[in-house]
Amino acid sequence: MKTMTFKTISAICLPLMILSCSDEYSWHENFEARHAANLEKLEISIQRKKPSPEVAQAHILLGRKETGIAMLEDLIAKGNDSAYLVLAKMRDDGRLIEKDAEFAEQAFSILCESYIEPCTLLAQTFLTRGEFEKAESAYLSAAEFDYILAVTGLYRLYAKKGWSGHNMEKSKYWAGKIGSSKDYNVYSFDGLTKRKP
Repeated sequence: MKTMTFKTISAICLPLMILSCSDEYSWHENFEARHAANLEKLEISIQRKKPSPEVAQAHILLGRKETGIAMLEDLIAKGNDSAYLVLAKMRDDGRLIEKDAEFAEQAFSILCESYIEPCTLLAQTFLTRGEFEKAESAYLSAAEFDYILAVTGLYRLYAKKGWSGHNMEKSKYWAGKIGSSKDYNVYSFDGLTKRKP
């Protein structure tokens, strides 16, 4: 991926991202509306590249789900954690491929042990089920690295009325940390940042 240009990354990765801090954001609808003309360029681009999470995503977007999923599964078998993250996000979302929330949660949990970003996805999974204490724990594991999505998540979580952990002092504390937080791979669909040893 180091040799990919910003234009290539934008054409392939950015339309696929799921912005964790906005529940209303629909990357899939925006992709279809704004980037339909880029599908031909995407097709040409993937023909020139080796198997990767980005190429697998492109196959799925172009309607070749089996090819894309097989590529991701092959990459996962070879230890590619970015491919594992991509497949988990797509399984969690369920719009482009079959939804499998159990697979996604397990993947986020496993990846959270080694990487920062999946912890916020795990936290969001817990939030959708009303498991606020588990969400808090997952957010805290990423917030220790000042990850912006975790910091923002904690700010919102502690401000949530009706939760036994509601605490405006903690909410204000995390709100104060938002400006100094790091974005790591917020705009990358498959980006992973290793936890510091």
